[in-house]
Amino acid sequence: MTKRSLSRALAQCAPGARDPLESVLQGKELSFEQGLRLAKVEGADLEALVAVADYLRSETVGETITYVVNRNINFTNVCFVGCSFCGFGRGPQASDAYSLSFEEVVRRAREAWDRGATEVCIQGGLPRDLDGFFYRDLLRAIKRTLPAMHVHAFSPMEIDYGVLKTGLPLGAYLQMMKDEGLGSIPGTAAEILDDRIRQQLSPNKLPVARWVEIITMAHELGIPTSKSQPTGCAIFCCYARFRNVPPDLPSSFRLVSSIRTPASTNMAEHGRGQRATSTCAFMRFLVSFCTAQFAMFKSPG
Repeated sequence: MTKRSLSRALAQCAPGARDPLESVLQGKELSFEQGLRLAKVEGADLEALVAVADYLRSETVGETITYVVNRNINFTNVCFVGCSFCGFGRGPQASDAYSLSFEEVVRRAREAWDRGATEVCIQGGLPRDLDGFFYRDLLRAIKRTLPAMHVHAFSPMEIDYGVLKTGLPLGAYLQMMKDEGLGSIPGTAAEILDDRIRQQLSPNKLPVARWVEIITMAHELGIPTSKSQPTGCAIFCCYARFRNVPPDLPSSFRLVSSIRTPASTNMAEHGRGQRATSTCAFMRFLVSFCTAQFAMFKSPG
C-alpha cells in the first residue's frame, strides 16, 4: 500500500469515516464511538478502512510473511460446558466420545515433528472427572519426548479449570506450567468478550474479567498468548439472538487491543510506534470483522 494509494482511498470516503482514519494515521487512539462507526462502513469507506489497516500493517511488520508448521491435537471431546454453537463436545457416555492416552498424544506429536512441525496445539473438552494435574502431566510427557517442540496449549478456560482442580493460585499454576515447558497459550474460550452475549452463547464459560486476568497474568510471567475471534457462527448467533449486536463487537475488539504485552512494548521502543500495540491491533480486528461479508449478518430491515 503506497502513500499515494492511501491518500486516494481517503479522499474518496465520507468525512465521518475519514476523520477517525486520519486520526489513526497520526498515532491517536480510536474511541469506542469511532470504532463503532468504522465497524459499519461500506463501499468507499470500507475500502479506505482496509487501505489504512494495510498501510499500518506494512509499517509495523513490513512485507515478510511467516508461518508455523503446526498440528492440533485434541485429547478429548468429553465436555460439560455445552456451548450453544459447539459441534465438538460430547457427554461421557456418547458413542463417539473419546479420550486419548498420554502415549497417543505423544505419538501424534512425534509424528508431526517427523513431518516438519515445530509446534503442537493441545486442547480438549472439560471432563468433570479430570485430574487436577492432568494438563501439567500431559505437557511434561510431550516435552520429555520432544524438548524442542513448541507447545501452544490450554486455553484460559482450561487454565482456570486446572487452577480450580489443583487449588493453586493462578500465578503459581501458570509458573508451574511454564517451568514444565508451556510455550504459549491459545486465546480460545474467548469468542466475544461481552458477558451479556456469553451468557447466551456459552453461559458455563469463564466471565470476561477472569479471561482478562488469566491472559494478563500469563503476560506478566512471560507466556505469550493469542486471541481468536470467530467471524462466522458466533457473529451470526449474536445477530440472530440480539438483532443489535454491533456495539458489543468493537467493545470486545478494543478490550483485546488494550492488553499490552512485553513483546509489543519492545516493538514500540524499536521505532514502530505505539500504534503497533493498540490502535493497529484494533484496526486489524475491525478489518477482519468488516471484510467478512458484514452485510450478511445485518438485521432484517
